[in-house]
Amino acid sequence: MTQSIRLALVGCGGMGLRHLHGLIELKRCGFDTVDLVAVCDINADHAAHVADVSQDDLGIKPQIYTDLAQLLVSEKSLDAIDLVTDPISHHTLACMAFDAGIHVMIEKPMGVTVRACHVIIESAKRNGCKLAVAENYRRDPMNRLLKAVIDNEIIGVPYLVLHNHIAGGGSIMSGTLWRHQKHRGGYLIEMGVHYGDMLTYLLGDIDEVYAATAIFEEHRARRGASRFYQHRLKNEPTSIQPDAEETAAATLKFGNGAFGQFTLSMAGHGRGVRTRQIFGAKGSIDAPGDRSGNPIRLKLDDADEFIGDSVLDLVPDFTLDAINQGLFGFERAGSYDLPFESIDHKLLAYEYQDFAEAIREDRSPEVDGDGGLIATAFAYALCESGYLGKPVSLSAVAADEINAYQAEINENVGL
Repeated sequence: MTQSIRLALVGCGGMGLRHLHGLIELKRCGFDTVDLVAVCDINADHAAHVADVSQDDLGIKPQIYTDLAQLLVSEKSLDAIDLVTDPISHHTLACMAFDAGIHVMIEKPMGVTVRACHVIIESAKRNGCKLAVAENYRRDPMNRLLKAVIDNEIIGVPYLVLHNHIAGGGSIMSGTLWRHQKHRGGYLIEMGVHYGDMLTYLLGDIDEVYAATAIFEEHRARRGASRFYQHRLKNEPTSIQPDAEETAAATLKFGNGAFGQFTLSMAGHGRGVRTRQIFGAKGSIDAPGDRSGNPIRLKLDDADEFIGDSVLDLVPDFTLDAINQGLFGFERAGSYDLPFESIDHKLLAYEYQDFAEAIREDRSPEVDGDGGLIATAFAYALCESGYLGKPVSLSAVAADEINAYQAEINENVGL
């Protein structure tokens, strides 16, 4: 299969518009692998807005739908959909596409619960379709370099990771309402899947999670919005009383014996914090922020600090893969300087290219259903442990054997 993948974008909110810009970036960088043929959203105005941006920036006016079932009937030559709706609908819409023989890429979190993830995976396997999960952080060139440094044991065997993300802004709303509503996912799930994917990508399987969770901000109000979300938020409330936890502090045990300290919160007042430090038998790494382009800082016991390009000297065989080289324009770098939006679009473009190649080459996407499941299970392990007040096995959460916290969410969606 060498022709372009004919794709429909399903979900035209803020993240859907960002995904469209990923497609625009893919074309701009010379990858002629995905053709956008349709957009779909239950809100016709949202779908029309994204279709207009596509016409302006891609030169393509996709067909507009408000019902996925009708889209699947009408678009006879469709190969795949990119599912960017709220998580609560992911399993229903993904299974609808799989039953029609259509491949699916799903924006994370893959499912609104672990059980929903299993439903999605089983449907993809039953119908012989590709399932990709849109995890973008690991595709960052600096995180590719970070993994090479760890895998080559430049700091020795890792034994401790300290991960902290405390967002400043205190009581502001985080984008759309679902990030503050338990039955639709919530903030710890929204951001926790990112970090579950990154931690397992860098350090391997996590065996156990022991977390405390809380809602510290009982009322949140919106203060402005990114340009990508303005069309989506016109008719949404501007304040909310959250019922989804926004803070977790946890200890982690990895399968290789390493320990982790993990903090994630959207309740930070004053200055926020984002750090990822990894300690090994010979040295330590201060990792840059995801999607920042900032350099790695590395200190060995018997040497001066290595920063940026000097880190490259420690892994002389490291080069970026062909997709990243095509998108970023370099084979290897110790840092890079691009605006956040440009980085964001390139990493979303990477997701599309990997998905298209998986379909064309009949291989698994880099982040498949199993990867999406583990990331979702990590996020819910935080919540399950906080709810139960004891450590939980990540594999048991992933197997849907520990699900007390998720029980009401599963009941709400009929699972």
